[in-house]
Amino acid sequence: IEQGIIPVRKHIGVIATSYSLYEAIKYRKFPLKTATSYANQFPLAMGKAIQVNRVLVGSPADGKIFPGDIIWAINQKEIGPNLVELD
Repeated sequence: IEQGIIPVRKHIGVIATSYSLYEAIKYRKFPLKTATSYANQFPLAMGKAIQVNRVLVGSPADGKIFPGDIIWAINQKEIGPNLVELD
């Protein structure tokens, strides 16, 4: 910006929030073993993961990621509930 150039911001095109894995287990038949492994790896997550609320039309995620999807890894790198890593 100091050089008069606006940096390009890349965005995959999803609106996401944190979501309780306990609710995913209870209401969506999410695998308990997977949730337990996640909780052990990210103990500070307090049972929360990233859930997609909306996908922006025409974005890189359009047609590949859907509302309700739970995301915790990008390019095989687990990110836990870190929305900053997702963006």
